[in-house]
Amino acid sequence: MFLKLSGFIILILASSCTPNSTGNFASYLYLTEADLINVSSSQGSASHNITDAWVYADGELVGVFELPAKVPIISEGETTIEISPGIMLNGIASTRIIYPFYDDLVFTLDMEAGKVDTLNMHFEYKSNVQFALIEDFESGNSFSNIDRVTGESPNVYEGNASGFVTVDTINFQINSQLIDAVNLPGGGVPVFAEINYKSNARFLVGINTIFQGNEREVFILGISQRENWNKIYVNLTPQTTQFGQGEYRLIFRTELPAESDEAIIFLDNIKLLHL
Repeated sequence: MFLKLSGFIILILASSCTPNSTGNFASYLYLTEADLINVSSSQGSASHNITDAWVYADGELVGVFELPAKVPIISEGETTIEISPGIMLNGIASTRIIYPFYDDLVFTLDMEAGKVDTLNMHFEYKSNVQFALIEDFESGNSFSNIDRVTGESPNVYEGNASGFVTVDTINFQINSQLIDAVNLPGGGVPVFAEINYKSNARFLVGINTIFQGNEREVFILGISQRENWNKIYVNLTPQTTQFGQGEYRLIFRTELPAESDEAIIFLDNIKLLHL
C-alpha cells in the first residue's frame, strides 16, 4: 500500500557521540527546508506543505525527520541516500505519510565520520501525475456558490484572486460543488485533493458521484478554522476505491458556527490529482 504511517516506526536516534562500526563517529546530513520546484502551468501552484523527510541509506530506513533536520548516518564510504517527501495526511500531525505525487531525491555520497553534508530538499511532481482539476480562481470559477476576491488583499493567497464562501444567519449552510464532474480512477489508485485555505469556521470536504445508479454524497473530512493560510492534502482514495472509476464532484460544506452572525472560508489552488 502506498501510504506509510510513521506512527508504526519507533525511532531511537543515538547522540552525536555514538561510534560507528569502526569506532569512529557518525557522519551527518543537514536537510534544508523543503521546496517544490519546476512546477509548470499545467501543474498549478507551487505551494506545498512538505513537513518531513523519510530518509533511507542504502535501502534501509534511517528514520522520519521534521524539516529542517540534522540526520546521523552510521555509514562509511560511498552510500546511496534516498529521501521521500512526507506530509500530514488529512492535516493530522499524528498521521504522516510519503506523498505519492512528489518524486524522491537520490544522492550518492562519500560518507566520512564527523562530516556534515548539506542536501537541498527541492522536490518536484512526478512526471506521471494526472491533474483532473486545477482551480486557482485567477480567470474564473469551477464551483457553485463560491465567490471571488481579487486585487491586492490579504484574503488573496497568491496571484490576483482567491475564492470565498460566506454564511450568515439567513444562509447558515452552503454547499459549494464542482460544476462539471471530473473522471477519477478507482482500484486503489492514489487520488488526493490539495487545498489552500483559511477560515473562521469549520467546514467539510467531500465528494459526489453516481454509484450503482444512485447519487452518492460523502463528506470525508472536517477542516478546523485557521486564521492564516494553510495547505492541506485530503486523501480521497478510500472513496474512489469504494465507488470505482467514474465521474466525481468535489464539495465544500460551510456552516455558521453557533453564536456567530457570519463566517467566511477562503480557498485557493484547489487540485484533484491521481496517478
